Amino acid sequence: MLDNIKSTFFQKTLFSYLKNTKQLGIVKYNKNFQNLLGLNIKHYQILSRKYIIYESKKFGKEYGAYSDFLIYEGEYINGRRNGKGKEYHLGQLAYEGDFKYGKRNGIGKEYYNGKLIYEGGFKNNKRDGNGKIFKNDKLHFEGLFFENDIFKGKTYDENGEVAYELTENGIRREFNHYGLKFEGEFLNWKKNGKGKEFESGKLIFEGQYKNGKKNGIGTEYVIGDLIYKGEYLNDQRHGKGKILDLNGNIIFEGEYLYGKQWNAKYYDEKGNIVDGLKNGKGKCKTVIIHRNLEVTLYEGEFLNGEPNGKGKEFKNSGLPSFKGNYLNGLRHGKGKEYDFMGYIKFEGEYLYDERIEGSEYFRGALIFEGDYKYGRKYNGIGYDKNDGSEIYELTNGNGIATLYYENSYEFRGKLINGKRNGKGKLYLKKNLKRLIYEGDFMNDKITGKGKSYDLKGKLIYEGEYLNGKKNGQGKEYVNGKLIYDGEYLKGIKNGQGKAYDSKESLIFEGEFLDGKQWNGKGIEYDDKERLIFEGEYKEGKKWNGKGKEYFLDKLMYDGEYVNGVRNGQGKEYDGNEKLIFEGEYKEGKKWNGQAKEYYYDGELIFEGEYIEGQKVGKEYKFYSSENNWETFD
Repeated sequence: MLDNIKSTFFQKTLFSYLKNTKQLGIVKYNKNFQNLLGLNIKHYQILSRKYIIYESKKFGKEYGAYSDFLIYEGEYINGRRNGKGKEYHLGQLAYEGDFKYGKRNGIGKEYYNGKLIYEGGFKNNKRDGNGKIFKNDKLHFEGLFFENDIFKGKTYDENGEVAYELTENGIRREFNHYGLKFEGEFLNWKKNGKGKEFESGKLIFEGQYKNGKKNGIGTEYVIGDLIYKGEYLNDQRHGKGKILDLNGNIIFEGEYLYGKQWNAKYYDEKGNIVDGLKNGKGKCKTVIIHRNLEVTLYEGEFLNGEPNGKGKEFKNSGLPSFKGNYLNGLRHGKGKEYDFMGYIKFEGEYLYDERIEGSEYFRGALIFEGDYKYGRKYNGIGYDKNDGSEIYELTNGNGIATLYYENSYEFRGKLINGKRNGKGKLYLKKNLKRLIYEGDFMNDKITGKGKSYDLKGKLIYEGEYLNGKKNGQGKEYVNGKLIYDGEYLKGIKNGQGKAYDSKESLIFEGEFLDGKQWNGKGIEYDDKERLIFEGEYKEGKKWNGKGKEYFLDKLMYDGEYVNGVRNGQGKEYDGNEKLIFEGEYKEGKKWNGQAKEYYYDGELIFEGEYIEGQKVGKEYKFYSSENNWETFD
């Protein structure tokens, strides 16, 4: 009579009747009304405003009595969700996975607006155990949960790189493209307590934090050397402190007021006090840290505790690295830069520590003259450092250029907005201009497809790069021979790949993780290139799954392994590859199951089964004096 139990009639009549009579019941949905009313199964809580339609003894669908939306479909035991099932919210899938005792328990997936947001363990409806969080279909976090809270794990940025890591003891680690950025204690997701900051892998600060900012005692470092030790308030030097030069000598000792030097004493390289700085005025020496983390010793005019007016900067060698004008601690106005050998490398105008106009030199030879934008060449003419001839022209930062670097590298290629973009080549000038890279650049970094070479000109890598590191599909070579073909992540083999030996023979094919063979099929050889194993790897361990074992190129075993040990069904062979055993192994021993054993000449000597390593069955024994066999149980 009723083709649809989810009807107005059911809601107003049957549902009201069951509620008023306080019956606990489950109604089975079928095509006729007799079956509809034919079951009265307990554990249906009518006051929960839900009703369940059973399609079989263990499987059913649950609906909201008033909303008429499907809210659950899956397995039941005694009227409670138990087993595999799916939950819905306003008609959309909200959860699929395991249930126990009516709640999410086990492994499952959560969804929001049709997108996966969590996958992992659950306990009593809360995220618990190992799990992963997703944002915009990308992995955002993976780690360990406890009662919905993150206990430990890693968070990833949009590029798939680790953004921060939380350890079991509450220590959080933050990362950027250059590696570890911060490590320390957190409270309410803000830096609180002891912590360390890093830049390009180098420690730059160590001290105390409160409410996400430096507060208390701290120490600053540059390139690993201590340069300041003292007090902080809301990320600024505030209170008593000391500045040291790169040799560890104190050059300033006194007080800071909201980041500015105030009442202080200054010292020369011999430790003598020079010009006590009252109210921040005078001539003295201090340390300057530029935006590019260049560290120099300053000597010149001060105003309010900062370099202002004319001054000079020096490196550890004692040679000047800059001479010119300053404003509030920054290079501003006319100035000259010098390289580590004392050659002038730039002369021109600065605006708040950045070049805006001037001439650039390499070992004293003019190589560029023109305008700069954001400190980069923008409009001007480039010259050959050897003969002074014009070799390129930049317009609005665009053109084909040759750039020289103090670290002995030379770039030839395309510039866009003053940055390396498009095709280009890098040379190492110390070795007769050896080509070390050719390929794509993006925003001044090696990004895209390219090739790298060693100092002998041999190809060592060809493939994809991201921010200067191998990333994506690529091939690696040693002495011109292919050793790897597959995927990379942040410069390390990660993903599907193939490994080859020195003869370019395939030795492994499968998944790599952090540069190691992880999951897949592999082949191993001894030091004389004789086959010793071919089979499967699992979670970084060889010999997991099905495989074959060899000795002196002869098959010795064919079967299953777990962690490098024979486990499961297998066959064993003698040195002539004749079958001598067939059955089940456990931890390397013949264990349970049907088995057969053979003599070296192939004669059957045992047939039966093993039970916990003991033979049960018929065994055949040969008597050489009588030249016959005897069988016994």
